[in-house]
Amino acid sequence: MNGTLALWFEPHHPEAAASPPRLNLHVNVWKDISDSHNFLDLGFQFSDAADLGRFYLFFPVLFAVERVSDLSRIMKYSKTLSAVFNDVVEVAETADRFFKTEIDDRPHLTIHHIDDGDLAIEPVQMEDGSRGCTLQFTDALCRRLRDRPDEDHYLRVRFVLDGERSTLFSTEVRAGDWRFASASNVLELNEFRLNERRSFPREITRASRDKFLNIRSIHYFLVRDVERQIVLQFPEARKVRQLEAALWGPYLDHRPGVKNGRVAKALPRLMIYHWRELAPKPSEAAPRRWFSKAEHVDEPGLEDFITFASFRRAKPNHLVYAVAIVILGGLGSLAASLPPVPGFASLTWLAWMPGWFARGVALILMLSGVYLLTVQPFRAAAASLRDLTRRSFQ
Repeated sequence: MNGTLALWFEPHHPEAAASPPRLNLHVNVWKDISDSHNFLDLGFQFSDAADLGRFYLFFPVLFAVERVSDLSRIMKYSKTLSAVFNDVVEVAETADRFFKTEIDDRPHLTIHHIDDGDLAIEPVQMEDGSRGCTLQFTDALCRRLRDRPDEDHYLRVRFVLDGERSTLFSTEVRAGDWRFASASNVLELNEFRLNERRSFPREITRASRDKFLNIRSIHYFLVRDVERQIVLQFPEARKVRQLEAALWGPYLDHRPGVKNGRVAKALPRLMIYHWRELAPKPSEAAPRRWFSKAEHVDEPGLEDFITFASFRRAKPNHLVYAVAIVILGGLGSLAASLPPVPGFASLTWLAWMPGWFARGVALILMLSGVYLLTVQPFRAAAASLRDLTRRSFQ
């Protein structure tokens, strides 16, 4: 887990005191579909977007353009629209750059395609030496939203979480005795944070100051394999259900990096955990900041969003366990065949022990000394070299 995401905008008319655009944010984190690739899907539902010049999304890891893709065309067909919006949604009108949807013959959303030129990525150097990035949704894209001020608009993009990005929202903790067990418990900590301002890099703090969107709601969906047993969650999930394979199968067809057939096998085993937070009503408006004057707004948006969940699973460890047993057995045989260690077996606290046992203790102490003097320093140096290489090529 590497920090918080940041989301802010630039007004189209900075000199005007217009209200910030209203946003409903949909977050889907897909895990356990592939051994090497996870996915983050973000859906932006805008209203009152007449002053939306461009908007930005900061990540504490570096993304390349090829790891970001548009999902609007995948949503257009089959039952994917109904799956995403949890209602019977139909396509009403199609154009080159967007299509309109309706529910029960009433206008719903205008869903926009995102093409080359609609996104730009800039690297961000952070205080700890690592690099993040800022994804800009350009003015060319936002202009299409501004040109239709009376409509509600929707954008949906996917981020491939592979390599160092796979730990963006999660960290694994393994039991300390895993080397000598046929299976070990692995505890995975999952945390999603948005607009936690105390964690912003300085550059992001300056860029986003007083430019936050009016976030009306955040829906966060975490998708996990059924064998992942949830241990702790905060806040408590609003809903938990099994993923509907028939609805979500076509949506997951757009899955770079996943082997053919893997999704079909994974879908029936997936569970959806749903968290939701809504903006307070005007009567519940609270001061914007603790140490400032009590300044209220008519419709205050959500300032930040944090969700934590930990999962446990049993991870097979058969190969390492078998090797450990063979090594221990070999050491026992070797210890039994060694000649007596001069002076060691005659120590008073070992006098009552058989000679073969004393030789075994001596061998273990000798191997431990060899490990501490050779293997352990080598592992530390290798870890430092890996870290230096990773930072150099980021």
